[in-house]
Amino acid sequence: MYQSTEPVPVGTAVPPARRRSPRRVSMRRLPYAVLKHRTGAAGKCADRATADRWFPPDPDPRCPDEGERAAYEDYARALCAGCQVIGECLELALRDESQPDVQAHGVFGGLAPWVREALVRARLAVAS
Repeated sequence: MYQSTEPVPVGTAVPPARRRSPRRVSMRRLPYAVLKHRTGAAGKCADRATADRWFPPDPDPRCPDEGERAAYEDYARALCAGCQVIGECLELALRDESQPDVQAHGVFGGLAPWVREALVRARLAVAS
């Protein structure tokens, strides 16, 4: 759609901008089964031959090296860059990891486990 770069004279009615993208549904409202199906079908991680790439060894939590953590976070972002379902993947991980018996591990939604743990804590604090 062509848009003129000419200035609009004062007093001229300007039509509201059209919505350019389809209306999106909040990830938090999607059923768990839908999230699971979408990530399994369209995720970059869906190729079982490369599954180990999404579960690199986590930095030692007893001796957190900021450089090691930053490298892990960069790896997570790069690994998931361009994934069509990164939002669904993150929402799925946050739901799973909010369960009391589930330990955060690996790369989901382009984020490292400790970043997702902080998001889960924040989400649970808001809910209570």
